[in-house]
Amino acid sequence: MCHGHGPGRRPARPGTGRRAALPAPAAGRPPRGTGLTAFPPTALTLVPAVLTRRPETFTTLLALTSAPLLSGSGALVPLSTLPSWVTSAAALNPLAYAADILRRTARPSAAAGVRWGAWQPPPVIEAGVLLLTAVTASLWAARGFGRADDRT
Repeated sequence: MCHGHGPGRRPARPGTGRRAALPAPAAGRPPRGTGLTAFPPTALTLVPAVLTRRPETFTTLLALTSAPLLSGSGALVPLSTLPSWVTSAAALNPLAYAADILRRTARPSAAAGVRWGAWQPPPVIEAGVLLLTAVTASLWAARGFGRADDRT
């Protein structure tokens, strides 16, 4: 590795020659909010997985839906920098609520994410939207899974 950077070594801060301090993760715990934010996308992916008959159809459907959902969620760029129609549509995107909760957890002073008109819902309401989405998608997938034998 060049310049003395290797596994376990941190790069020096520019101009100081000292190593940059990296925040230490909590021992054995994932960041707050990650469990809840991972549940809805997983549940939403189960629905087409259970309802499609061919793996090729599932792969195509997943590719066609995941890119717009991710791009319009604010996970890659803040929603405030996107066109107004994307910001409005983000209120219907469960991934936008997940990205907003994670952003607020990591940096409470982060730019506003999902808005309902001029009002930004607090994290508790966003968590409720995520939970409702996840439970609804899970029940839908479970119902489809029960009927999977009927389709073969």
